[in-house]
Amino acid sequence: MQVQDAVDLGPLPLHVHLPGALLLNDDYHKNGTSTYDISGGDAGKVVAQGLLLGISGIVQGLMTSEVVTSFVKTPAHTPSIVWSMGVANLVSGFLGGMGGDAMIGLSTINCLNGGRGRLGPTVTALGVMLCTMVAYPALNYIPIASLAGVMIVVVLHTFKWGKIPMVLAACVPHSWRPAINAKLCACCCGWMHLPLEVDRWEAFILVVVAVMTFYLNLAYAVGAGLILAALRFAWMSSQETDVKVIDATPSSKTYLLEGRLFFGSSMRFHNHFSVDEDPDVVTLQMREPAIDYSAADALNRIHVLYANAGKTLNIEVLPRTRRGSHC
Repeated sequence: MQVQDAVDLGPLPLHVHLPGALLLNDDYHKNGTSTYDISGGDAGKVVAQGLLLGISGIVQGLMTSEVVTSFVKTPAHTPSIVWSMGVANLVSGFLGGMGGDAMIGLSTINCLNGGRGRLGPTVTALGVMLCTMVAYPALNYIPIASLAGVMIVVVLHTFKWGKIPMVLAACVPHSWRPAINAKLCACCCGWMHLPLEVDRWEAFILVVVAVMTFYLNLAYAVGAGLILAALRFAWMSSQETDVKVIDATPSSKTYLLEGRLFFGSSMRFHNHFSVDEDPDVVTLQMREPAIDYSAADALNRIHVLYANAGKTLNIEVLPRTRRGSHC
């Protein structure tokens, strides 16, 4: 048995075709009819896949902009990024091209080599175009190992290594972390020290998003992360809701609602009031109006309780004070 010599080169046979409208391509039509017959079920799959790719492209583009911002220290205009990428993919699709999004590898390499303005990515894009349309025979002489090395460097600079100690610290009790850091001083780098204060829910979100990205796709992972973060925010906001008495006389009483009234805090909202002991006139002052239907229903339930007791409840929404004003 003869074994062929291993070659660290990948053949790249390319044929340059000028872009043209996909619907006018000869391969698209055969005998006067379209060769691409999409049924109702297949159309749904195409639309669903398109939506997933669109969401993934937006997320990837915004994440790339965050990485670039960390290098150049200049904020990006996110609406321009999303709209330009959408228009480019739409035009590319009608011309028979493949959809794409922000290239995290090229962006990182560009920043690491001193690119700070818009001229850098423009030259990079033109260079890629020339390599694929003009100098593509030269790509056959580039070793695959060099390309792999470039991607390893990109990963090393893109990965958030500081998140690893955060996740590890969330898995151990708070009292263990100083002792673990003391033992790590002699054998590990400083970035591997466990932070003493860790939000376990944030660490859980990181693990869920990373695992779902590996086993499913980026769109599902980002959606799950948003849902978990929204649930956490709703829970924390519901804990901040409180009702306190700011004025009480034999004939009237005034309550002040601190925090937000929404679905997360509306269930136990009536427990803050003493309907039977309150005077005939009660006023509820709110810094913010009801956010959703559950909040409006909670206010209506309190109003009905006071009405059944033969008392009057007045609800007032306080005007927002200007920032920097003093009472």
